[in-house]
Amino acid sequence: PMSEEAASSWLDALQLDDWLDLKTHERWQRVQLGWTNDGRTLFMFVGRGGSPHSMTRRVCLRLARDGELRLAAEQGPRKLTKLSSKVADHGDSTFASL
Repeated sequence: PMSEEAASSWLDALQLDDWLDLKTHERWQRVQLGWTNDGRTLFMFVGRGGSPHSMTRRVCLRLARDGELRLAAEQGPRKLTKLSSKVADHGDSTFASL
């Protein structure tokens, strides 16, 4: 397990398009960081099949501390940059239309 301080620093170091492994409902899945707000209090991850996972910083910290959110050993293609720039251009309401 990771300390609260280490988890916070790790979360702050994540970059858009980073691939991560996320454990949900006792299953591991590969997700990509597609968006975070300026304060890094909200995060949007997108699964390989396109399924979105929006999470608060608090949830991400808990998952990271418990080892259930971690950087993937192998980084895949950095394909979500278009999504990130679309959100930046149109604001948070963009996700309502996705």
